[in-house]
Amino acid sequence: MMSSHTRTMVRRLVGVCLLAATSATASATFHLVHIEQVVAGLNGDVSAQAVQLVMRSGDQNLLEPARLVVRDAAGENPIVLFDFEGDIAEEGEGVRILVGTAELDRYADEGVGTDYTLTATIPPSYFAAGSLTFESDDGTRVVSRLSWGGGGYTGATDGIPDNTTGSDFAPPFPAALTSAGVRALLFQPEAGDRATGNADDYQFVEVVELRNNAGEGFVLGPCVSAEDQDGDGLCDVADPCPQVAGDGADRDGDGRGDACDACPDDPAKLAAGLCGCGQAETDSNGDGTPDCGDPAGAVPCAAPVVALTLPLLLMRRRGR
Repeated sequence: MMSSHTRTMVRRLVGVCLLAATSATASATFHLVHIEQVVAGLNGDVSAQAVQLVMRSGDQNLLEPARLVVRDAAGENPIVLFDFEGDIAEEGEGVRILVGTAELDRYADEGVGTDYTLTATIPPSYFAAGSLTFESDDGTRVVSRLSWGGGGYTGATDGIPDNTTGSDFAPPFPAALTSAGVRALLFQPEAGDRATGNADDYQFVEVVELRNNAGEGFVLGPCVSAEDQDGDGLCDVADPCPQVAGDGADRDGDGRGDACDACPDDPAKLAAGLCGCGQAETDSNGDGTPDCGDPAGAVPCAAPVVALTLPLLLMRRRGR
């Protein structure tokens, strides 16, 4: 009977042999996992992100050489979110691998026990359309791909044939990623199934439960840390009104939430002032009173003109 050390060595040798085989053979056996769940942010906090993988079969815990990479709407400008090195302990169909940021702890009562910490995050500029891949380190084998943004994504959609039908993950998921509320994009088929296409395979869910390699589950929700002064569930870091409870809405997009913006539909003003919301406090004659409050018919710069003409009139009268 082989020792655990011997079994590990055998697995490593098998992995080396697989990587040295032809691309067709390698693509049929290299890390059969799906990108199961993506959290792009929580309650507007884009620093709280997670990517959860799920294994399709046993012996998929040999993660090296593999990486998570995100690309923009054109499939360009790749960002390596995490580069796996070494193996992870548990393996088998339905076993998860959880990669996330430390900021997830703000949204779980007991924190989140991720298996790995993301070294980069999906930038908000990629939320409208983009693509996330679990791929070999050299980029030649895309094992799992999640593209989003519908027709706004124009990059590659291919992948290895043994993890998706037709070697293609198209069409992309039709909507954008979002950090609003508590929401995740979740793979719907069974773990052992092949992917059929991102548009059919993924749905947004509003009950977000992450699971790590040890099988521990973590339910995400409102901000649960001391970083929520007004107690509205939005962490101060992403709350446009950190001292006034609200839902985070910002209709005019001025960075101040409606709950603490006296002019919620006027991006130029936070307070009504003398003129009211929607009207600038312009003071054309510099008298300290905005134009909207000057008497009817007041002429800008009238006072300085009078001051200059009076001495001239007096001089003319004395010369007569």
